[in-house]
Amino acid sequence: MSRLHVHKSIYTYGTAAFAFGIFFGPVTGSIPQLVLGLNWILEGQFSAKWQRIKTQTWFWAALAYWGLVMLWYFVFQSDEFSFRTS
Repeated sequence: MSRLHVHKSIYTYGTAAFAFGIFFGPVTGSIPQLVLGLNWILEGQFSAKWQRIKTQTWFWAALAYWGLVMLWYFVFQSDEFSFRTS
């Protein structure tokens, strides 16, 4: 079995485990995330991955959204102002 096939199998089973695990609690969702992250690191080929990520519009949209959420959180740290319901 080739190295590429092993990483692809780990990715496939890890993704399936994550998809089912998130319904059963934080631990069963977190362990597959850890496995997928370690697999991504051990797979290597970071320059090819970076070239692929740079062309993905969804990545930049998600990063911008996350940045705005973090900005909103740090600018309005006062619970009284941030979570006001009225």
